[in-house]
Amino acid sequence: MIKIGIIGAGAIARSHIRALEKMEQAELIAVYDVVPDRAQALASQFGARAYKEAPRFFDAVDAVFVLSPPFAHKEPVVAAAKAGKHIFLEKPIALSLADADEMIDAVKAAGVKFMVGFNFRYQAPFRKMAEIYCSGDLGELVYTWAKIFNYYPTSGWDERRRQNHWRMNMKDSGGRISEFATHSIDWLVSFAGQAKEVFAKTATAAEDLEVDDTDIVIMDFAQGMGKVEIALTAQTIRERSFGILGKAAGLHYDGKNLWMRRKDEDAVEIEVDACPSRQEHFMNCLLEDKEPIPGAHDARHNLQIVLASYESAKKGRPVKIQSRRAKAKK
Repeated sequence: MIKIGIIGAGAIARSHIRALEKMEQAELIAVYDVVPDRAQALASQFGARAYKEAPRFFDAVDAVFVLSPPFAHKEPVVAAAKAGKHIFLEKPIALSLADADEMIDAVKAAGVKFMVGFNFRYQAPFRKMAEIYCSGDLGELVYTWAKIFNYYPTSGWDERRRQNHWRMNMKDSGGRISEFATHSIDWLVSFAGQAKEVFAKTATAAEDLEVDDTDIVIMDFAQGMGKVEIALTAQTIRERSFGILGKAAGLHYDGKNLWMRRKDEDAVEIEVDACPSRQEHFMNCLLEDKEPIPGAHDARHNLQIVLASYESAKKGRPVKIQSRRAKAKK
């Protein structure tokens, strides 16, 4: 049995706890939050204990789920690593490469497991698509995409604005590419490989909103290219479209069904089997002494793409992605 502690008692914590409740190998023991009343409320709901002192919290657990907002990731991750605790971190890894590197160094020095919770890799259709591409059945990559048009009522955003919620400003949230498109970016990179160059456009369609809500990110890979497209205040069309085009065949997922088509053949629907959740994957890695995926360096590259996207949108030109090793040589 692995004793689990939650850091950050916000809304997202409940979905993670419900996933953990399905696993016999996990036991929720402790909750910690900078707002003690919030920690107490969550702990009482799920039969755990709330802690006000971080050292006592770390003493009670084997692993932690860091579910604080993006601007508050570095301190709990570094503290958990120094305490020798394995770490599951909600995406993104951080809002700056400097913070990400400090976290990665702390995790490496401590020798603990570290996973960042991008979720598309652990949703069955996306996992199946990546597996088919990696099997070679599609041939050489030509193009891959993820398109999500949703409508989030501005009334909900108005309430968050009145509360001065962290999601409503760029400084604390990192923007919608960091908060939302990052899952799609991680999925594309998981099979296409690291991006070499990024070109992006951002816009804000909703009135009186500081953060972007409409974004296009184009990535150039070693083989082929990819695009992530989101429109989160699209009030007329809701659409989800994901695909991988190879020289031999292509895949398309419309949010309901997955189809594969080869040259000169009719499209065939692909059966999709269930796959482990990201929480289950993390727990299994702890039990089997394996490295979780995605890990620190995948998450850092994701952050590079996010930052390069905003830089590209601001400058109106493509931005190259530099490796950490190349940067260190300068």
